[in-house]
Amino acid sequence: MRNDSHINELCKKWKEILKLNEWDIRVDLGRPDELSEQDREGECFIELAKGEAHICLLDPKIPYNFTFPYDIEKVLVHELLHLSFAFFEPKDDPLRHDLWERLIEQSAKTLVRLQRSIDET
Repeated sequence: MRNDSHINELCKKWKEILKLNEWDIRVDLGRPDELSEQDREGECFIELAKGEAHICLLDPKIPYNFTFPYDIEKVLVHELLHLSFAFFEPKDDPLRHDLWERLIEQSAKTLVRLQRSIDET
């Protein structure tokens, strides 16, 4: 895993937008075999009591064979949203957990799309 200044700047920007400034967040980039499951684009390890998180994202400089284009900003926002919704994670109900993940994914896509339209003006 390695750290990247561009990703750190994106994280700083989105921490402000999502009102997560009180969190201590480290973001690293890596290969699929460095994530806990190889079909993931990113993952977030949260220490709620400490207000700390470690986000691991796939390195965009490495080629991948995903069905959809890899949007590192969207994946970062998705992982950051896990911090906001961590208290509500349904851990013992797979269906509710899948729906919770879908809500986070759709929210990340919408927020990134909206922010990009704002940045273009």
